[in-house]
Amino acid sequence: MSPERAASLLDAELRPYPWYLSVGVGNAADGRPALFVYTKSARHRELARLDRGWHGFKVIVKAVGSMRPIAAGSRQVAGR
Repeated sequence: MSPERAASLLDAELRPYPWYLSVGVGNAADGRPALFVYTKSARHRELARLDRGWHGFKVIVKAVGSMRPIAAGSRQVAGR
């Protein structure tokens, strides 16, 4: 199974949870393909089972908080 297919299946599994944001594909520190799960917080019982991986891929959970849109009309540029 490809990492992209595994990510798609994991997305379908986690989509109902309000704390879930998205899943991506990348490489773990060891260079092997991994799935990155982005959440509002990492304290959820459902995430514990992902410690064992998902369809043979390592899962790395990244708690990034709630997404907030920038103010309408704001034209801020990073570093300025």
